[in-house]
Amino acid sequence: MSASSPARHDDTTPWAAAERLEGWAGEMRVNAVRVAALIVFYAQHLLNFYVLKEGMTPEFHTAVTALVLCWSAEALICQLCLTKRWVPRWLKYATTIWDLVMVTALVILSRDPRSPLTLLYFLVIASVPPRLNLRLVYVATIGAATGYLIALGYYVYLVVGIGEYYKDRALRIPRSAELIMLLSLATAGFLAGQAIRQMRRLVFGHAVTIESTAEAEH
Repeated sequence: MSASSPARHDDTTPWAAAERLEGWAGEMRVNAVRVAALIVFYAQHLLNFYVLKEGMTPEFHTAVTALVLCWSAEALICQLCLTKRWVPRWLKYATTIWDLVMVTALVILSRDPRSPLTLLYFLVIASVPPRLNLRLVYVATIGAATGYLIALGYYVYLVVGIGEYYKDRALRIPRSAELIMLLSLATAGFLAGQAIRQMRRLVFGHAVTIESTAEAEH
C-alpha cells in the first residue's frame, strides 16, 4: 500500500496493527485518567459542599454523588474489558458517548450552561487521540456540541422559561458566547483529528524526507 492511501481499512496494514495495539493501550491510559479525574473532581465537590459551603443544596449533592457512581461503573466495566483483552470495536464509542452523557448531565444539574463544567467537553475530545481513531474524533466533537446545545435548551425552556429568558437580559446567554463555545469545540476536534493524521503519516512514511546533517554537508 502506498503512503498516499492510508485511509483504507485493512487489518493487514501497519496502521490497522497500530490502531489495534496502541488503541488498546490508549484506552487503558484514558480509563486511568478517567478514574483519577473522578476522584479529584469529586474530592473538590466534597470540599465545596462540606468545608467551603458554597451554597450547594443537599439535593444537588445527592444527584452529583449518584452521577459519579454511574460514571465510576463505566470506568470499572471498561477496565474489566481491557484487562481481559476483550476490546470490541464499539467499546471506545460507547465509553466516549457515556462520558458525554455524564458531562451533559452535570451541566444540566448545575442549571446553567455558563458553568465551568462545560469545559469538561474539551477533556472528552482530548481523550480521543490516544485511541488512534479518526471516526471517534467526529463522534466526540459532534457529541460535545450536541450535549452543549441540549444543556442550553434545558436552561432556556425548563429552568428559566422561554418568555422570561428573552424578557430579562440578565438571564440571557449572548449568542456570541454560544458561538464561541461551539467554534472552540469544533477547533478542539480539528486539532485532535490532526494529531491522529500526523500519527498515520508517521506509520505510513512521511512525504517529506529529512536529510541528516552529515549527508547535507556532502
